[in-house]
Amino acid sequence: LLLFSLDQVSSFDPLDLSLDVTPARIFACLDSSSYLDALLMALRLNEAPVLRAVYQRVPVADVPLLAAALPVPYLKRMLQLVATQVAESPHVELHLRWAEQLLLNHHDAISASKTVYTAALRGMHQAFSGQMGDLAKLCHSNHYALAFLAPAS
Repeated sequence: LLLFSLDQVSSFDPLDLSLDVTPARIFACLDSSSYLDALLMALRLNEAPVLRAVYQRVPVADVPLLAAALPVPYLKRMLQLVATQVAESPHVELHLRWAEQLLLNHHDAISASKTVYTAALRGMHQAFSGQMGDLAKLCHSNHYALAFLAPAS
């Protein structure tokens, strides 16, 4: 099966795709709180807007369970998704929780296949480093503003 598109931005790269994996079914799973099914189908479909919607709708409290249940073949895409979302969305706690739980639960698979995950891990590192720099600037700015205002009160 060959797919051709004039859209240079979109990259359709499905993994183990079947007829029952559709955006409508993915959102139905989200609505029924079947987060693991929705996440796996979104990773299989690999469409950026659907992946982003599923990732952001997963409650932070459920991240440890989902990360532990994530099959290894989907790990690389999930790490890439976290790296992309760190750069694009402001949900710091969600990103940190996903990164922590994925690394804790899948460290054996990552260690066994370091070359497979190197690019995804490097992307996460760069995204988190950029976010840390932005937060550091904000904290320093607030610190100096408070130091200036404190004597006035």
